[in-house]
Amino acid sequence: MSLLHEKQVRVLKLFERLSVAASGEKIPADQIDARLSTVGELPNSAFFSCFLPAHLEEAKRLIEIFYSAKDFDDFVLLAEQARTFVNSTLFAFAAEVAILHRADSRGIIVPPIQEIFADRFVPADTLIRAFSVATTKPAGDESDVIIDVQETGNILDPEYKLAYYREDIGVNAHHWHWHVVYPSVYDSKFFGKKKDRTGELFYYMHQQMCASFLPPYQKPSLSKNTKGLPTFNREDELELTHCMNFGSPGSVKARYHHLDHESFSYIINANNNGSEEKKGTVRIFLAPKYDELGNVISLDEQRRLYIEMDKFDTDLRPGKNIIVRSSTDSTVTISSTYTFKELLHGEDLEEDRSEFCSCGWPQHLLVPKGSNKGMVFDLFVMITDAEKDKVPTSGKKLCNDALSYCGVMDEKYPDKRAMGYPFDRTITAQSHEEFITPNMKISNITVRFQD
Repeated sequence: MSLLHEKQVRVLKLFERLSVAASGEKIPADQIDARLSTVGELPNSAFFSCFLPAHLEEAKRLIEIFYSAKDFDDFVLLAEQARTFVNSTLFAFAAEVAILHRADSRGIIVPPIQEIFADRFVPADTLIRAFSVATTKPAGDESDVIIDVQETGNILDPEYKLAYYREDIGVNAHHWHWHVVYPSVYDSKFFGKKKDRTGELFYYMHQQMCASFLPPYQKPSLSKNTKGLPTFNREDELELTHCMNFGSPGSVKARYHHLDHESFSYIINANNNGSEEKKGTVRIFLAPKYDELGNVISLDEQRRLYIEMDKFDTDLRPGKNIIVRSSTDSTVTISSTYTFKELLHGEDLEEDRSEFCSCGWPQHLLVPKGSNKGMVFDLFVMITDAEKDKVPTSGKKLCNDALSYCGVMDEKYPDKRAMGYPFDRTITAQSHEEFITPNMKISNITVRFQD
């Protein structure tokens, strides 16, 4: 086992069945490290929130204690003690922030929050049924237990229409992780590093999350010439045994559904009128074309509904160019996440990776849901001069995905222009024709949800 793999396993143990760690055997007070004397105020039964000052103050103290540990062994020692009496969610937040920012933790990945606190992502009745099945298996039966999550809510409740999005496991895991990467208690003087454009990034990421809601605007009749993109519900599973002990061998999983779409590619025709090769920045956005009454949405209102789909650099030779880009390469979404099991086995461990690389929008929600009848969107593509867009960098990138929402660790945000450009400010043009310039193009696309 490599040193990195050994560190990875030690970190995983810190998060194993964390929800019940504080209810286990207590460490005698006189054996707890004196550096931890200022934490443990928030009861384990309380719900930790990043938005409550008292909670944040304790989290800040614990983060700085963890970060100041003299070496990795000292950090693990402190964490092993803290998990037994500190509020479990506060502990997870502080430990993840410290692991992300400690130099001796590079290459270590924290297990997904949805496996650490599966009880926060899965309804209680599902967990009860899982316990019932797991504890009544015949002796020697090590087969997996898979329990279907029953949908909750009432179709008569307007809020239920957004449950597929607001209760999506990937969305909530992303939101948690983003606040680990950009914690509000981050003190650049203490850490010795300043995070770039954090206020703007906070606003932009959350604005994009809200824009991705896209209530089902519908136009009575659709053009037969619009390109179609189907969305649908896909089956997935969540491992529960790292959150709690089910008292039987084998895996216990919750089976649920989430919105998804087939992967697709953009094919962009671009013309370089110059005599030399140039590098361009391709910016792709999507927004609904019509409001709920079937009226075309004004451009200045529509700009607030545009969601960023991708942004990437490309080489443009003199003359005609055909740019092909897969949706799976989007710089908005995270390319992959690692389960507890995969991390335990040491899969894809790299010294150059970091917990930062786990930040990103879920790939399965890149495309809005659309509607059963088909919802028309404007697909906007713009190419700008990459030489004017670029910012100084060290040349070393820890991860190349999810740059738009998460930036780059210890680097400048990788775009000199405002986030969301060119939809970052008021548009006075009265029509798309008046707004469009030669380096822009808008096409219609229909997103149809297949139930």
